[in-house]
Amino acid sequence: MATLLLSIAAQAATVAAAPRAGATAQALAQVLLDGFQQSGRTAATHGVIKQDALPCIAALDATRFERTLQAIVTQTLTAAEREHADRVFARPAAAGELPRLIARFQGRPEPKTLAVALEAPDAQALSQLQGQGTLDKLLRSLLEDPAAREALVAEAKALMQQCGLQP
Repeated sequence: MATLLLSIAAQAATVAAAPRAGATAQALAQVLLDGFQQSGRTAATHGVIKQDALPCIAALDATRFERTLQAIVTQTLTAAEREHADRVFARPAAAGELPRLIARFQGRPEPKTLAVALEAPDAQALSQLQGQGTLDKLLRSLLEDPAAREALVAEAKALMQQCGLQP
């Protein structure tokens, strides 16, 4: 596990120097950031953190998560799978389905969001990605691999510290 974590960290550093992450990592990073920000708002509402931290939390952008996620995507998927996933998640409607797909993968209730009917090309692209097993392979790596989780938790802790919060 330590070797895999070091490999993810090394790839994240390499990706940091590279151009912007692929659409898959960008879409996943936005989902993570949205969850992080929602958790911050909830924590502030319940008095767990001070309201003063909310402007910092709201100002965060997803690029911090993108580097780590791109490294995980690169380690998990083949080049052809990455290219296909990036084409799918470059579509805003398909990327917007990620929270629902993640909840379904985890066996949790789907988020209560406005139901948006996917247009045929978006629905077909997502269906193909799922049918090939690429989406399950990626989500399994992100959600079940201890090294990937540890790398993402480290990013979340760094963001907390950036906003003056104790992890």
